[in-house]
Amino acid sequence: VGTDRSESCRDLPVPGPPMTLAQDLWRFRYVGTLVALVLLESIFVSAQLPFIKATFFAGSYSLEILDCNQTPKLDACRRGTSDSAYWDGMLSGIASVMSVGT
Repeated sequence: VGTDRSESCRDLPVPGPPMTLAQDLWRFRYVGTLVALVLLESIFVSAQLPFIKATFFAGSYSLEILDCNQTPKLDACRRGTSDSAYWDGMLSGIASVMSVGT
């Protein structure tokens, strides 16, 4: 039971005028904000992340307050760095096994 193609297209909405650049930018404002935040994080935090993780793990090896960014050659900072590398490898391996298994 075929219908005429022109009759079936009557109910489709008519497209409006094309969007302007300002409307496009406003429409994607949340994506732009997310991109800006990711860029800021990569500029300010990513460079310091190894020192942040080393300082976190070094806290279990020293009673004093450490900053492995200023004193990376301390024994506690070296042990914290090795702990950080160990846990990074373990968690990356677990995530890889889980991604293959699912």
